[in-house]
Amino acid sequence: MDFSDLESIALRLEDDDEKLKQVEADLAWVKEELKQKPKRDQRETRFAKLAGYQWKDESDLIRRAKALEEKREALINDIEANIQSFVEGFSSKDLIVPLEPKPSIESGALFFSYRNGVTYPRTIRVISKLLGLSSPIVLEPVTISERGVRVVEEDQYIAKEKIVETFEGLQKTLALKLKQPFRRR
Repeated sequence: MDFSDLESIALRLEDDDEKLKQVEADLAWVKEELKQKPKRDQRETRFAKLAGYQWKDESDLIRRAKALEEKREALINDIEANIQSFVEGFSSKDLIVPLEPKPSIESGALFFSYRNGVTYPRTIRVISKLLGLSSPIVLEPVTISERGVRVVEEDQYIAKEKIVETFEGLQKTLALKLKQPFRRR
């Protein structure tokens, strides 16, 4: 698995998370509507018609709440499956981080950009979120950003060694997270 595969999974994760937030907001509104509407019997229904105001049939709200609950569960299952795939892919021994072999020098540090100028913003955000870190990921002396990896080091050999150690540490940490049950927020 490589970072472009992880970026695709991260895109699905972010999209599903946004959809889930909207479904949860809609569901909260429907549940509040259900709380506000007292149960009406036949007499109240007839009175509403006689008095000329609109009466909402609660069964529509109940059906909508049920549909939103089902959609919410489906999204949660999709998110959990995508997190599982992401963590498995990132933790894989075959992970490929497409870094340029020759770094540039930026502000006294070595900067290894991703090949072909590609960026991986979603991948970095998902890793950060899963580990509870900020983005970019700073694990001194290495900083992993959407544009590449920065190492505060002058020697290329030592810098590459530190990058490998940092990624191996992240992989182990995420692999441990994979063994824990997923808890949303």
